[in-house]
Amino acid sequence: MTFTWTMLPYLLAIATIIGFCFWKPDFPKNLAPKLGLKSKQGEKIFLVVYWITIPVILHRLMTAMLQV
Repeated sequence: MTFTWTMLPYLLAIATIIGFCFWKPDFPKNLAPKLGLKSKQGEKIFLVVYWITIPVILHRLMTAMLQV
């Protein structure tokens, strides 16, 4: 795979998501109360959905990048 300039936005998005997940791993736990989730059950459901969507988004970005 060679680098093309059309891949740059995808690479930046992937790097940002991965960097943010490792730099601030407690972000979703802090975000849940701000979204109005007060119960522990609601917070757990939000965390599961949040951490499942991150790999899905990364997969879609990488797929779009490789199709270019």
